[in-house]
Amino acid sequence: MQFTLQIKEREANQMFRNIGKKIKGLASVLFWIQAILYILTGIGIIIFSIVGGNYMSRFGLSGGIGIALGIIVGLLTAGLGFLLAWLSQFILYGFGELIDKTAETEKNTAELKKKLESLSAAPAAPAHAAPAYAARPVQPQQPVRPAQPQQPAQPQQPAQPAYPPRPAQPAAPAAPAAPVYPSQPQQPGNTNLPR
Repeated sequence: MQFTLQIKEREANQMFRNIGKKIKGLASVLFWIQAILYILTGIGIIIFSIVGGNYMSRFGLSGGIGIALGIIVGLLTAGLGFLLAWLSQFILYGFGELIDKTAETEKNTAELKKKLESLSAAPAAPAHAAPAYAARPVQPQQPVRPAQPQQPAQPQQPAQPAYPPRPAQPAAPAAPAAPVYPSQPQQPGNTNLPR
């Protein structure tokens, strides 16, 4: 009983191993089945329109129009059906690719974990052992003083302008004096007030 259980368990493991590749293969097979069926349907519509072209005469159309319409519909069915079969398998194929990449990432992570564990399992130097290099005493660093600017030996000459200076602007004219208004009415003998 235990032997048959082990065989069934091993078969189950084989069935689901590399499931991403199997899903992608299923997507390819389904694509070709759908594409072939759509193409055969388009060919069937074209044959039916040629053989039974007089069927359209029941609707008031001539037989030639029925044949032409059947050929157009048959070609559209075959072409668009092939495109639809291709588009319909994107999700299934993408899901298989996602499973493949996830399994690959899991495998790489497991290998990296083993390498890290083997590195951490390496014997470490005992705590009481002397260091492998000669230790030098650490000397404190002196603060760095900023550099003092050098004093020029002679005063700097002002830079000559690249163009001649502007002539001085004449002063603005003075504003006219405000008129003086007397607080009392003007008397005929007073001439120094403006009229």
